[in-house]
Amino acid sequence: MHPEIDRYAGLKSPIHSWDCGLKLPGFLLLMLVIATLDGLGTTAVSLGLAIYFLALSRISIGFVFSRLKWVLLFMVPLFVLLPLQYNFGTADGGWTWKSENLVLAFKITLRALAITLLIFPMLGTAPFHRSMKSLQDLGVPKVLIQTFLFTYRYLFVYLDQLRKMRIAMRSRGFQPGFNRNSFKVYGNMVGMLLFTSFEQTERLLNAMKSRGYDGNIRILYQPERDPLDWVKLMGMLMLATILFVGDHLWLK
Repeated sequence: MHPEIDRYAGLKSPIHSWDCGLKLPGFLLLMLVIATLDGLGTTAVSLGLAIYFLALSRISIGFVFSRLKWVLLFMVPLFVLLPLQYNFGTADGGWTWKSENLVLAFKITLRALAITLLIFPMLGTAPFHRSMKSLQDLGVPKVLIQTFLFTYRYLFVYLDQLRKMRIAMRSRGFQPGFNRNSFKVYGNMVGMLLFTSFEQTERLLNAMKSRGYDGNIRILYQPERDPLDWVKLMGMLMLATILFVGDHLWLK
């Protein structure tokens, strides 16, 4: 496996020692509740909880924020698109700026940041294949799990192939630019990558079938749940309940 997501799976922390079969439902429930929050106060609290769990997992802050910048880049346009509205069917018409929608954009951004931050302690504190095995034990469809596994595994393979192709293009004197020739070269490169990916997929499928693969994940690790794991799950349920109830009280 590529070490990108498993980089901090070998650390020691209360989240690392939590059994995946209970950790994943706990975090997923908390993330689901956060996605439904509407009060600004409870949304800010959820972000604080996400930062706390991230610190508790001991995952590098620099590692997290180097990935978080793409989420922020996606969220920034909301602060322009949501307040800017066009009046249809009115006498004055035209574009108007509604400042109250800035609060909505801020709440959406807080929720997105909280959920994204929770993904790191949820998946980054155990080997990826162990997390997928836990999802299988929880009854998640096999097709979805296999999609996660192969996407995770071969995304880095194809990125490496793309890097090698770019090096080969530069060694042959290719100068990228905003012109027809550059677009033609890029199109050929993407087409070649897709074609080789299709061939590699067929070889992979045949190799897996010849080894008896039936879609089930089998690993040597056997979970050993102790009472503390259940206490942690109950703690997550309590946090999710407090956020949910507090959000409704905040709105009232």
